[in-house]
Amino acid sequence: MTIDLPPDLQRGTHPYGVRTPAFVAAERLREALAVIHVTADVHAGYGVALVSVWFDLLVWTDGQVYRWWTGQLAHRSGRRLYTTYSVEVPGTVARCVAHRRLALQAAPAEMSAGSTDR
Repeated sequence: MTIDLPPDLQRGTHPYGVRTPAFVAAERLREALAVIHVTADVHAGYGVALVSVWFDLLVWTDGQVYRWWTGQLAHRSGRRLYTTYSVEVPGTVARCVAHRRLALQAAPAEMSAGSTDR
């Protein structure tokens, strides 16, 4: 599936030359993160795209919304709580993701993904 995009969105390249809505949204977020000096990698396939930002900080998108783990667990179920934002606001999402990255960088090592004491 090839999607015709305006020239300003044709900068990123998908490994197979396919520009899905998820890949385009991920590239927009990566570019917004770069503006605020946050490095990220984009990985796309199977209709979703992932933006790898930091250890335990992975943003994924289906081309409609961005999602990432808040670092919190639900009180009753113990399940992870996620933040969701529209792909229409990549600059806002970039600032929120950068804030989460700072929190992860400041957290002690026992708060990492491998710990069971969250």
